[in-house]
Amino acid sequence: MPSNLCIIEDKEDFKLFKKNINPKDCIFVPLNIETLIECIKAKFNIIDFKKYLDNEFHQSALLESKRFTDSIKFNHKIEYSLKSEIIALLRFRLHSSIFLIELIERSIKDLNFRTIVVSGITKNTHSLHNSKIVTDIIINLYGSITNTLIIQNSKIEHSPKLFEYFTLTSLHGDKQKILMSNGGYNFSKLSKLFKKKDIDCWISLFTKMTLLKRLYYKYYLKLNLIIFQKNIDKPKENKSFIQPIDFSYKNNFELSNILNLFVDKLEFYFNDINEKINSIKNFVNQNKFNLALSNIARGVDGSILDKNLSLPSVCISHGIVCKGFNKFDEIYKKIIAEAVFNGDSKYFSIQSKIMHDSLQSHKISGKKVITGNLIFANKQNKKKGQTHLLFASTVKDFSNLQFLGVEMFYEYWNSLNDLDYIANKFKEKIVVKVHPSIVLSSDELKKIFRNLIFSNSKIDNLLKNASALLSYSSSSIEDSLNSKVPVLLYDPYKRYEHLKAIRPSAKDEPIHYIETREKLIETIKQIKNTKMFNFDNYIYHQNFYESVNKNIIPLLD
Repeated sequence: MPSNLCIIEDKEDFKLFKKNINPKDCIFVPLNIETLIECIKAKFNIIDFKKYLDNEFHQSALLESKRFTDSIKFNHKIEYSLKSEIIALLRFRLHSSIFLIELIERSIKDLNFRTIVVSGITKNTHSLHNSKIVTDIIINLYGSITNTLIIQNSKIEHSPKLFEYFTLTSLHGDKQKILMSNGGYNFSKLSKLFKKKDIDCWISLFTKMTLLKRLYYKYYLKLNLIIFQKNIDKPKENKSFIQPIDFSYKNNFELSNILNLFVDKLEFYFNDINEKINSIKNFVNQNKFNLALSNIARGVDGSILDKNLSLPSVCISHGIVCKGFNKFDEIYKKIIAEAVFNGDSKYFSIQSKIMHDSLQSHKISGKKVITGNLIFANKQNKKKGQTHLLFASTVKDFSNLQFLGVEMFYEYWNSLNDLDYIANKFKEKIVVKVHPSIVLSSDELKKIFRNLIFSNSKIDNLLKNASALLSYSSSSIEDSLNSKVPVLLYDPYKRYEHLKAIRPSAKDEPIHYIETREKLIETIKQIKNTKMFNFDNYIYHQNFYESVNKNIIPLLD
């Protein structure tokens, strides 16, 4: 039996463990794809996640997560964009803590380890990612049996200073102007169309931009830039947004101390977001915009939908929003909608019948506008020749874990194993659309799963020549259906059905829920032998240009 449970948060941790510890006396806990790859290459003994974290864990974790977020109390009223961002970050920190608690508690008797080993590296100031949270969690909860590889951080960390933001950008002329949240998620489709109508589109940025990048935005994406910078002559004091947290996980694990520690470490992040939001709103109030469009509901991007701005606004979700089927499903789907399909927007774009059905379990505050697809892929002119299967599924890092409706990183790895087997045995061409969270591991994944093709191409282009999409859950499901590509929902954990088939026995049904590798192989063959699929139950067949003219243009103030 191993005497040490070694928890590896990132590549920096891995290097420390490899240098300072004898692996023969350890069982290792990598916490993302990157560290899993490093542990496999080093031939470390890796914990069997599936043995200890079952479906019941996902369900109970969601119930506790909701109980926690319901308990958060704010010191004063703030708008949805900032409030939801604060709740989301604290929920992520809770999820990371829950994951480690359950893994340790469920394995300690079985593995009989005596010591938990962590790197010892911490940071004083946090954001969503790259914040070194493992040492804080483990020392706080399991300090009596914890060893650290380093006693004290060698890096000197200076506390960041908070400033107001300002911009030198000024708006002139009588052209109608639309403020957009960003240029991502196919929003350039809209900006290019508006440009043809002599309507200027603007986005806010808080990063320095090269001349080449500025030209790319202006002349290719047809987006004008409002570039904000810190006003070092106007320092600000940090505000406290929430009351001290009092929360015990399952009424057994006291998490108040660790969660309040994370609140302190996230204080600058929350305040900096608040300053960015204020700078955008001040600029909007000083200039005439005719409409606001956002593909995100929370944070800086979502702030242009807040109700304290008077201009008309439309939330155009970039994520797939579905009806909840049971209490666990509803909790998860409302968490997802919180980021992309919620808040105080005056209008909400309903881009598919799936999204429309979601309103049965998810309430919106604004008026629904049935626009049909505006920003999802819709390339249906397939090339002749060999088609491929496309795998596109969401995978999260340790710092932004979701439960139930997202594959854990080790489950995603197992799905790649299954697809690699199918590609090899049946000579199937399977393309993996690499999720942004693991894009830096693409080259290593190619070496391990040699029968799969890994691609960073746009989902639009990958669907153009695909015979089917394979996914556990992802916004790519909406992309696929709007591109008239059937979807295979692969759930070997028998845990989560992202979307239910309306006519599961019909030959032309484009949605298939699959629980085994054998059934997946069978369904792939069935899909390839079916010439036509009926997508009418899932998507609207509105023309993009006609829909914008009919549903969006009239909203300009």
